Amino acid sequence: MKVTVFILCVLLISACSSNDLSHASCDFVSGAAENERQREHSLASPGARDMQTDSNKRTQDTSVGIFSILAGALSRALSSDDADTPCL
Repeated sequence: MKVTVFILCVLLISACSSNDLSHASCDFVSGAAENERQREHSLASPGARDMQTDSNKRTQDTSVGIFSILAGALSRALSSDDADTPCL
């Protein structure tokens, strides 16, 4: 099942307008960085406890980054605006 999902994700990325590696890398970095910012913001609130280990945090940031690649590829494919926006 995991292999099927992985192959489907690779096909979606390559089939959508994510043919430029800079778009995919920008989507990954911005998604992972935004996830880290949100986590740090929620932990800064009073009474918040940090229950995750560093490896769990990195795994979560990586998964959100991969999801951001897929979402970015789909949004570029569905968008009629072809303007290249700078990364971060």
